[in-house]
Amino acid sequence: MPEIQAAVLDRRPYKVEYYKDGKKQTIMRRPPPKLHDVLPEDTVTIRNRKNADWKEGDKVKVAGISSRQPNVLHVEKEDGKRTFLSYFDCIAEPRADDEVYKDSNGKMIRDPVGNNYLLWP
Repeated sequence: MPEIQAAVLDRRPYKVEYYKDGKKQTIMRRPPPKLHDVLPEDTVTIRNRKNADWKEGDKVKVAGISSRQPNVLHVEKEDGKRTFLSYFDCIAEPRADDEVYKDSNGKMIRDPVGNNYLLWP
């Protein structure tokens, strides 16, 4: 059950404001659930070609993941070019489990210190 609670905490609602017929409208939205375990700084391989610059089979680094769109990855090439890709269009490279741990809410994050000795048990 704690895993479900952690998933709910990650999906906090946010306000969206827009204008319709000259009147300001405000609605509440909740982000979709995160369907992958990719983290920033992971390496992914592009599965489906996006355009001439982003070809199938290219290995790119994940630069970030938005909390409002958790299934869209902000990726970066070695030359510094960036774009957004759906996680469906990427294949995650395996990583060592000792690089990642869970915070108090159960969310997977990278070790900010880089040394397990300094972390509380």
